Amino acid sequence: MKVLYIHLGGDHVAGSERSLLDVLSLSRGRVQAHVLCNAQAMADAVRQAGHQATLCREMEELSPWTEPPWRIAGLSAGVRAGLACADRFGPDLLHANNLWVNQIAQPVALMRRRRVVVHVRAKTIRSGRELSLVRLADHVIAISRSVAEPILAMRWRRGGLSVIHDPICLDQGGGDAQATAEPERIGPLRLAAAGRLSAEKGFDRCIRLLAWLRERGLEAELTVYGDGPERGVLEGLSRTLGVATSVRWAGFRKDLSARLAGADVLLVSSHREGLGRVIVEAAMVGTAAISVDVDGTGEAIEDGRTGLLVGDLESLEWREAILELLCDRDRLARMGRRAREFCRREFDPAASARATLEVYRRLVH
Repeated sequence: MKVLYIHLGGDHVAGSERSLLDVLSLSRGRVQAHVLCNAQAMADAVRQAGHQATLCREMEELSPWTEPPWRIAGLSAGVRAGLACADRFGPDLLHANNLWVNQIAQPVALMRRRRVVVHVRAKTIRSGRELSLVRLADHVIAISRSVAEPILAMRWRRGGLSVIHDPICLDQGGGDAQATAEPERIGPLRLAAAGRLSAEKGFDRCIRLLAWLRERGLEAELTVYGDGPERGVLEGLSRTLGVATSVRWAGFRKDLSARLAGADVLLVSSHREGLGRVIVEAAMVGTAAISVDVDGTGEAIEDGRTGLLVGDLESLEWREAILELLCDRDRLARMGRRAREFCRREFDPAASARATLEVYRRLVH
């Protein structure tokens, strides 16, 4: 089966990029893939994985992070590139790896008489344009039950809906040996946070929490994995709060799971989160998470057993609860072990890949 994947993302191989690469890895031998994308890093990663890729930088104009997000030049260039890929590759169907690129996938599919799968990775569907992009899809894959809720509530949809968790494969260096090793419980408490350094991820909350914890006498350090437009602002905040020497900026890491295995706990501070891929990655190597309870994060954490869900990271009530947990490293370690068992059971990557392939088969045959 041939699938043309269309992806819109940032300059680094992060969450949605890694999810697509994991799908390609798990479906090797059953799916022949071609990826149309806007970023060189993603094109390189796809080719390194042994698949075909086409780069169309103009698609960046369609990004929801740009103003305005609807630009005719980017749409026109993306559709032309999509049609050229379809003519060369001859796909059986198209897969839009996030909602916004269905702006490209839908007209290409219409003109080449193919069907479209659309991946929805965020719960918020606000505009009429976003609604139409979901409604026109032949099938929608939501990454969590939380993301699926507003889609199920729609009065009219063209196609079906499946909830399929992203398949998460541990990176090289983050295998079983790392997964069973627990960090030594000596020295400063090792906090970790990971993701694109953008406003919606709320990393400022992590820095403010770190400053508060240190004021309360807890010896703690924070390592931030990722990069993005807010890095300068966040570095400035750490200096203002007097914790700059306790924050390490590690950038994007290909061996993220191995790095998370060395942390005592993961902090997730997002304002919105379709599921929280990094929660599952950390859990699979035995590191529990403290996360804001938002959208799909509650599906990745059993509160009080495999991690801690909090209303926010800023109120005194929740901070006191966090401090109590962080002062008990044995409890954190037990949570980490249970998190690993929970996520390896509930987030089996092979099962996710099988479910995705079944969606493809139903649409093609």
